[in-house]
Amino acid sequence: MKQFIYTLLATVALLGSSCEPVIITENNPDVCFYFGKVTIETTENEATLEMVKPYITVDGIKDESARVSIIYWEALNEASITELTEYTTTEENKIVFTLTGLKTETKYYAYVSVECSYGSEREGFEFMTQKHKPQISTRVRSEFELDRGLFATVKLSEIEYKVDGKDEAIAFVKFEYKHNNGMANNEWVTQEYAGSSINAGRLTIDIPMQGHNYLVEKGKYDYRIIFVPENSDLDTRNVQESEFQTSYAKITSKFTAPIVSLKENYIDASILEAEVFLDGIAASDYDSASPFYGFAYREKRSNEWTIVEAERKSNGIATKIARQDLVEGATYEVRGYISAGKQNFICTSDIVEITLTSNDQPVTPDQPIVPEPPVGGDTSTIEGVWHLTTWRGATPSFEVYLDITATGGITLYQCIESSYWDIFQSTAAIEEGIINGVYTDGTAWATSYYLTVDGDAMTWVDSNDPTDISIYSRSELPEQIPTKDDTRAMTSTRFL
Repeated sequence: MKQFIYTLLATVALLGSSCEPVIITENNPDVCFYFGKVTIETTENEATLEMVKPYITVDGIKDESARVSIIYWEALNEASITELTEYTTTEENKIVFTLTGLKTETKYYAYVSVECSYGSEREGFEFMTQKHKPQISTRVRSEFELDRGLFATVKLSEIEYKVDGKDEAIAFVKFEYKHNNGMANNEWVTQEYAGSSINAGRLTIDIPMQGHNYLVEKGKYDYRIIFVPENSDLDTRNVQESEFQTSYAKITSKFTAPIVSLKENYIDASILEAEVFLDGIAASDYDSASPFYGFAYREKRSNEWTIVEAERKSNGIATKIARQDLVEGATYEVRGYISAGKQNFICTSDIVEITLTSNDQPVTPDQPIVPEPPVGGDTSTIEGVWHLTTWRGATPSFEVYLDITATGGITLYQCIESSYWDIFQSTAAIEEGIINGVYTDGTAWATSYYLTVDGDAMTWVDSNDPTDISIYSRSELPEQIPTKDDTRAMTSTRFL
């Protein structure tokens, strides 16, 4: 660190500077003493006196053989009187006296003395040494961990704040950063870390700071590190200022299996839960994320996928794939598709298949066999509470309960797209082993189901999609399920 030396510049015009001669009449010679201008510079412990070398004239003839010295002493301490006769000469033919070993912030008296065989003369002046200015040095070493896009970690080491070579306590360390994207209105984000959090000269800092936005993938940032000492008389020091750049985010995803059904003019495709994560942060919670949500489909065994954009619905996605561009009778593979991050990283779900039948054949060729004997025409045989335990061959990541009455009333309890429970009322009827239902608002179920019961297990198979198999087990309603319909303002996609 640059050390600043404050100097006092004082120019003293000595009484002899007008070159008025001092006449000595002894032996009748005319002797005149000449004193020049003195310039004084002081530090804490030194003083530098620069002047034109004094001289005498004898009968008008210049004589430079006179002895020149500086006599000085500390004010109110005449016992400290000191005489200095050694000096240096500058290129301008001036002489310089250097007074060392002085006391800090102390007043001194001094005079220039000129002595020759004809006598001596002196001219006095005074000066003041400077106040002590602490010599401050600071140090820090920083190492960045930049393997993520939304986060960064800074490890500081060798932290020190020294005054006159001795360690000084640090009140806190300030770490500041701002996005360097060419926008003039970007503000510094500041976080303070108490000195007590520094351990053996080390401190770990996680970015972003609590309460502030995530970092930007491949973003450039300016940063600075500031030390604030406990002693308020000492300076706050900006000890390091530079920049860092984040990496690409690690992209992961979470999908439930796609749900596809054949409609008259399109394939209806949806996924109840489709989310993409950047460094573990859901894209919905990251302002700078702009993922593309869609579905990919292709004719089975084809190499080329077609991408269609999907609508975001709560935690899931949904779209309609027009049948006009598809081949009737062909089997198609469908999967969820998300592109996210600066690298447009692609995430896909599991693949499901659907076969396009002619419009007058609403069921795929691989439809399941209608169970024999069929369940009766009412719902008394399946009365009770049922819990969805298996869906599409796996344990579902959501919760569904059915409370079925003997008279055909079915209450659907679902916790699918959020932490809230949704409740839907419907009435159902069973005919030839197929159960159909209509919600109390007049909306029909999305499909009908082939129904079988085996003891405490009940199986529903989508009549339009044989891969959509739901297995329920007899159960009781959990205590945390609410009893009211209006659990929230937003309506979720109904499971049935």
